[in-house]
Amino acid sequence: MKYAAFHPPEKYSTKEEVIKVFATFMFNSTGGHEYVGNVREYIDHPRKLGFRMTNSVDPIAPRVDLQSWLTGLLLFSVTTVPMPDLMDDFSSCFTSKHEKEAWWNCSKNLHVLADEIDKREGPKMNSFNPKYLECSVNV
Repeated sequence: MKYAAFHPPEKYSTKEEVIKVFATFMFNSTGGHEYVGNVREYIDHPRKLGFRMTNSVDPIAPRVDLQSWLTGLLLFSVTTVPMPDLMDDFSSCFTSKHEKEAWWNCSKNLHVLADEIDKREGPKMNSFNPKYLECSVNV
């Protein structure tokens, strides 16, 4: 059963379908949290959300088993560690010429995008502005 408004297609037959999947994942794991809350609100108590649910029907007993809840807290804690900024210079991370060229092209495009966002009038989606993003699961 599919509960989300968007779900991956049965097969990927076009580049656009693959891009849509990646873009949706990137939105959900970055900017989406900025506007609809973060994970902490959902995992701060074992009666809420976890990776495994118990069979308990007791309204007072935790619905999430302790090991699963602690694993979620650990995952949350690790993801709060600051990461390098997306627009940092990572040239020393790449060794081959084609890797360095690919990163240079990506970096150039990120700077252009950041400038475009800064020039827009009205509300800005700074959660998606590359100059405010850290390297994370999306990169």
